[in-house]
Amino acid sequence: MQASKEENDCSIPKCIAAVEMIQELTDEEKAKALGLFRCPLNREIFMNTTSPIVRLIWLRSQIAT
Repeated sequence: MQASKEENDCSIPKCIAAVEMIQELTDEEKAKALGLFRCPLNREIFMNTTSPIVRLIWLRSQIAT
């Protein structure tokens, strides 16, 4: 049951909603970021990062590769 709750907290729709709220990202960056969320680990890292600037830096570093 705990794994199910964690997966739900890091769901793709929640990740997408969070990305769409980041005003510092361009639409192109937002589109590239969506591909990251195919990986459950990336979703977990993204959703559990509480600092907005760290989240932004992490996203940009991931989509730059």
